[in-house]
Amino acid sequence: MRNQTLIGIVAGAAAIVVAGSLFKKKRDKAASRETAARNQEYKGKLNNLQRKAQREMRHADDGSNPAVDRVNQWVNAPH
Repeated sequence: MRNQTLIGIVAGAAAIVVAGSLFKKKRDKAASRETAARNQEYKGKLNNLQRKAQREMRHADDGSNPAVDRVNQWVNAPH
């Protein structure tokens, strides 16, 4: 009787460990996908900023940098 009880307890503990590791793996995959999606979003934003900066540099007529002018206007504006 004791052996059967002991075997049942050990089997239950093993099942809990296996289930826990499966849930952890699933949670880690979800977190990894979320991080990858966030990184892709930032990459897209950076690409847009880079294209916009290149476009502004191409269209600068007088050799000034419109991005620097915009930053200066923002910094000097009353907040």
